Amino acid sequence: INIGGTSVFAGDDSGTMWSVSTLSFSGTNKLWSYHDAAGAAIRSSSYYDLSTNTVMYGTEAGTVFALDSTGAALTGYPYSIGASSDSVRSAVLYLSGVLVVGTTTGKLQFIDRRNGTTGPALIRAYNFGPTESVSGVAYDGNTSRFMVSTSSASAKDGRLYYFDAVTDPTPGSP
Repeated sequence: INIGGTSVFAGDDSGTMWSVSTLSFSGTNKLWSYHDAAGAAIRSSSYYDLSTNTVMYGTEAGTVFALDSTGAALTGYPYSIGASSDSVRSAVLYLSGVLVVGTTTGKLQFIDRRNGTTGPALIRAYNFGPTESVSGVAYDGNTSRFMVSTSSASAKDGRLYYFDAVTDPTPGSP
């Protein structure tokens, strides 16, 4: 669940993202809903960006969505970040045109969310290994770095990585 302005955003196991008004909150009082045609479960937290009025999230099928304020998908979405086994369970992060997505199979991608009018485009990708899972992504404004945590059930460890800020190669197209 993510709260954006006067909306609560919540995804479900059938692949539907819901926008419900906080002013008249009830299970049947939705503002809009968007259903993934593939029906992939949404198990990641959504990320709402107030400046662009969009909600972004990942699915169990390795796809990322970016929806506008009416619940319509932005051009080029859903965007596949790899194989259908590359589940996105950690929250995605959006910062100044760049969408950061991690998977349960150890992949991390920095994506230009809106490459002009053509939709999303990969900027940079990292692979921590198939036994690693990206647990979280954050941004430290003091150091201008992304912080990425990973964990491995088989190795019974967790790690924290720092990546220098990645800038939007197409500024002006959020």
